[in-house]
Amino acid sequence: MKVMHLITGLGTGGAERQLLNILPQLKGEKKGIPVHYLHYQGWNFFSVLLRFYHLVKKEKPDILNTYLIHADLFGRVFGNFFGIPIIICSVRNKLLKRRFLLFLDKMTSFLVTKYTPNSYAVKDFLVQTISLPESKMVVIPNGIDLSLFQKKKDLKKKRKELSITTKYIIICVASFKPQKDHATLLRAFSQLKGDITLLLVGEGEEKTKMQNLAKDLGCAEKTIFLGKRDDVPELLSLSDIFVLPSLHEGMSNALLEAMASHCAIIASDIPENRELVRNKKEALLFSPGNAEELTSGMHNLLSSSSLREKLGKAAFSQVKKYSFDRVVSQLEQLYKDLKRD
Repeated sequence: MKVMHLITGLGTGGAERQLLNILPQLKGEKKGIPVHYLHYQGWNFFSVLLRFYHLVKKEKPDILNTYLIHADLFGRVFGNFFGIPIIICSVRNKLLKRRFLLFLDKMTSFLVTKYTPNSYAVKDFLVQTISLPESKMVVIPNGIDLSLFQKKKDLKKKRKELSITTKYIIICVASFKPQKDHATLLRAFSQLKGDITLLLVGEGEEKTKMQNLAKDLGCAEKTIFLGKRDDVPELLSLSDIFVLPSLHEGMSNALLEAMASHCAIIASDIPENRELVRNKKEALLFSPGNAEELTSGMHNLLSSSSLREKLGKAAFSQVKKYSFDRVVSQLEQLYKDLKRD
């Protein structure tokens, strides 16, 4: 059985990281998985289409698995046209503000063999917005390599490297997009009193805006914008609290990583986060966009080391359900079932 994977790009997003981590673990895969770059730039659509055609004819895949909406639409239309028998569309997020793309998704959904949303919240969204039947969907969650978060770390050295001298550290790992709602986090953090540093890990379109907001709120001196990092496991281990203020998600890789790091977590009370953590069981949850609730929650966590420890242990116990081994097994079983049918 030969599976071809098609994705919009291989940047730093959650879907890209999931694909790069899972591919090498699939049975039958080996080191040196071939990667072909179609180099789509808008104006060169027909040359990209020709390259895709030649690639399909050369590889003759049994299954095409696509990721992210542009690759999803391109793959289902031309994958079918070029004779690929099985098309799987892996849905990673809700396209809440992209109505035209949702319309195209609905109009072409008959070309997809199976949708694989990464959470039940995304599955429900697909049912409501493009009227997909339950039989056309299989939820396959994001996976996490727990071993990356169990390695010993020199936290004193990391503190010194970052020039952090405060007693407490709060961290948020999220790209600077409107849906991540860093503004609510900064408003809440600016109201906290005490010896605290806020670490913001990520890049994105709203980074400069958030840097200016931190200055306006008077918390810029206590806030470190770290940009893109390759030492997230260390930064999470260093931190006392992890905050995820998102307005909507698919399934948050950053939240899974915080759980794997035994972090005390406070997250927005949205369906996607509730799939991973329950309020006062594995995390504290606050109403999306409510800075006062978030301030109160962070204050409660900073005030109680026993609460932080309790939530961290419970979160780690819960995250074991999302190990890469389990996720890869689910995906392999889906490929087998579809090929057999």
